[in-house]
Amino acid sequence: GFSIFQSDPFKESIVREFPRGGIGIAEMLFQCNVIALVGGGKNPRYDPRRVMIWDDHQGKCIGEFSFRSEIKAVRLRRDRVVVVLEQK
Repeated sequence: GFSIFQSDPFKESIVREFPRGGIGIAEMLFQCNVIALVGGGKNPRYDPRRVMIWDDHQGKCIGEFSFRSEIKAVRLRRDRVVVVLEQK
């Protein structure tokens, strides 16, 4: 699962537990309900070569991007999704 914290005032704002698998990367789009998720750990929830776009309001994935190599980082903007890969 994953947790998201507010910085001012500091407090936990979102907690999501996924009983079947781990999350390696979680990146939130500003302060809205859209979060990019990448599987991680010994038993990943999603393939570590796939970015899942999660809508927390709907409680489901609304899109995905697949790559040939492992994903190292993800950044979101209103108009772009930037994905850093282990290999091109």
